[in-house]
Amino acid sequence: MQKLKQNLKGFYLAVKKDNFNFQISKKILNEKIKNFSPWMERQINSELKNFQNKKNEIDQTIQNLKDQNFLKEAELIKVKIKNNRIKYQNFLNLKFHPRFVRFHNFMQRSKKFIKFPDIEFLYSISDSLDNPKLIECLESPIFCISKKQNNNKVILFPHIEWMEKNDLLLDNLSKAAVHLNWDQKASQAFWRGTTTGFLDLEKNERLKIVKLAQHYPHLIDASFSNISQLSEGNKKYLIENFELKEKASPIDQIKYKYLLSVDGNAFSGSFFWQLFSNSVVLKNSSDYLEWYYSGVKSDKHYLEFDSDKDLISKIHWLKDNDKKAKKISENANKFANENLTNEATLSYIFKLLTKLSEI
Repeated sequence: MQKLKQNLKGFYLAVKKDNFNFQISKKILNEKIKNFSPWMERQINSELKNFQNKKNEIDQTIQNLKDQNFLKEAELIKVKIKNNRIKYQNFLNLKFHPRFVRFHNFMQRSKKFIKFPDIEFLYSISDSLDNPKLIECLESPIFCISKKQNNNKVILFPHIEWMEKNDLLLDNLSKAAVHLNWDQKASQAFWRGTTTGFLDLEKNERLKIVKLAQHYPHLIDASFSNISQLSEGNKKYLIENFELKEKASPIDQIKYKYLLSVDGNAFSGSFFWQLFSNSVVLKNSSDYLEWYYSGVKSDKHYLEFDSDKDLISKIHWLKDNDKKAKKISENANKFANENLTNEATLSYIFKLLTKLSEI
């Protein structure tokens, strides 16, 4: 039933005429490409250095994955671009997987603004490819939105689904910020989300934060807004011991000076928009990377914590150093507006594909 629902959702997206109508300024895009950020250049060179002087063995990689029964797990699309025309070979379980449809729509819209290089590449719709035995099969780079540190077979690709949300989200955040200055925000750390992450509740990073909030309610407001991916026994435990609260929109969350960013199944999906929020992001130490992580630095753009004790200590530090906290929020906002806009993201994808095509 779940497979049928996903296929129907993907089919709906495929026929929806206005889907993925993200906004791009051609002038700003050209400026971003011409004045490409140095950290982005370093990031691309670092990602591709392991593939220099190596043949791009795409077909062999697919065969390896087939032989080891990992092709379905890899969730791959083979993409071929020639003269800005794009063809796909779909190795997914679903013909109309929503993420594949969105990727297709993204590429179709993007080629109206840029001329892609002639290239073939593999793209995974998975959150992350972590299975060591699967990774051993790879003889060509695979693009994915997230990976663990030290995984040099997977190349980070921007999470393009954010691009459609950018226009409305950033517009709403900007309008809300006009009526909300730093001093009006609550000096408390805030988090709302679902129970994704480790199925073993003892290892679930999000549950640790919710538990911590019960002990330090004056410092942290953290609750689950939805329960998913858990056994019936774990669901019952959470319902009996923790209050579920309503989902909070980004507009609601920016009323707090400190926002928590906590890993789910892979990376934290909120970290991206939180950098635009004019609040300080407190992010848990994580093995997972997204494409822009090398551009942001802890203590400058956000604060990283590695334990419950460390988190409480950092919240106290923020409260005691309000001017420095505000500066960190401003640094994050500046970085996001310079590097995470639709134009900056598309310039990165263009440069990444161009660099790979030259290898």
